[in-house]
Amino acid sequence: MKNTHTGAIVLIDDNLEDLSIFSEGFKFLKPDNKVMLFDNPSYAIESLLTSQELPFIILCDINLGPIDAFSFRNHLLSFNSAFASVPFMFFSSSRPMNMTEYNHTHALHGFFEKPYTFAGMVDTLRLILEYWQLCRIPDSINKSQLQVLQKQ
Repeated sequence: MKNTHTGAIVLIDDNLEDLSIFSEGFKFLKPDNKVMLFDNPSYAIESLLTSQELPFIILCDINLGPIDAFSFRNHLLSFNSAFASVPFMFFSSSRPMNMTEYNHTHALHGFFEKPYTFAGMVDTLRLILEYWQLCRIPDSINKSQLQVLQKQ
């Protein structure tokens, strides 16, 4: 299936070993979208806020060292409300208490436990990408639209 969403796939995880496994999973899947991997949430925020278009999806580990994924998402939204239209999914090695409830009460797009095998990681990434490729979400926003939204 051809992906009509042009923005990048963004993944943020401060665990370098997990980031490497995700990277290999994306290499195996060969998505049409550019894949941007970050091990530092500050670099991810800087890159996302200066990008010419919104990402296709954001995958984020819950624990990012200096901040958590919730603070990361809220920071993006505080600078530009257009990020609310970007599917934002959380990953974690374990299921934090009340994560499911938090996910639904804050209109997040998904929570996934990190699979323990490479095959499990590839299957999870494939399902996430296929699902969001089928979804009708706002298409990429061009630079002029993004600048207007940033001023709001």
